[in-house]
Parts: sequence; C-alpha cells; structure tokens
Amino acid sequence: MADVKLTTKTALTTAPEYNDLVMVVDVSDSTGDANGTSKRQTVVDFLKNDLRVISGTTDTLVITDANAFIKCNNTGGSLTITVPPNSSVGFEIGSTIKFWRNHTNTVTFAAGTGVVVASKGSALDISPRYGVVSITKIATNGWLLYGDLA
Repeated sequence: MADVKLTTKTALTTAPEYNDLVMVVDVSDSTGDANGTSKRQTVVDFLKNDLRVISGTTDTLVITDANAFIKCNNTGGSLTITVPPNSSVGFEIGSTIKFWRNHTNTVTFAAGTGVVVASKGSALDISPRYGVVSITKIATNGWLLYGDLA
C-alpha cells in the first residue's frame, strides 16, 4: 500500500484487525491547522489507551474515563452516554475521551444538567457502525463532540 493516497481508500465496512493500519487525525495538535494532523498507526497502538467496554444501555462518564478509549458494545439496545456536570465529575479542561461504536445499536450522547455538548449540526449519535468519535472538555460545563456523527 505504499504511496496510496488516503483519498483513494474507502471507509471500513468491518471491524479492523489489531495489526491493520488506520489513519488517525489528531485535532488537538498545536499546529493551528483546523483539520488536525494525520497519523498512521496500527489499531493496537490506537487502543493502547485505557480501554473500557460499555455493554449496557445507559452510561455516565466518570473521572477515570479522562483520556481513555471506550468501546461501545451495547448488544441489548440503544446506548445513551451522559456527560455529567463539572459539579459531579471534575474533568480537567482539555480532557478527551474516544468512543468506538462496535455494534449496530445506536449510541447517543446526552448532556447532564447544565452541560452543553456542542457538535457540527448538533449531531449527537455515533454513525455508522465502527464509527469513532471524541469528546473534549472545552469549558467548565462545555464539551465539543466530533468525529463520525449523525
């Protein structure tokens, strides 16, 4: 696959294997580029952050989720992930959490009391299956949700 442009590749239709190469865009870089910096890494390297698996239908973020990777494997139905207010869980501004939708059931983000979750087009669902999103705390009760959203 040497010298193949990313734009000539198609989106994943199945779960990647641990040794597959994937492109990751770091939008939290300091280059000033709104599109971020692309990096090539294996899936296993991407998953080296703490991995937590959600298999239920509701979940609320906890402090140990800061800078972690969460696999949404909600086999029992749609999953709603609540972003709690700073008074309940004091994430540091700049904390980022990554989510991977690994099932066909819907994954939706909900703002806790007093919390604002901003996203392009006000989208709050991870889409499609195998989609990856990140959420970054940008203010005391403000979060930015970005990635594969619908």
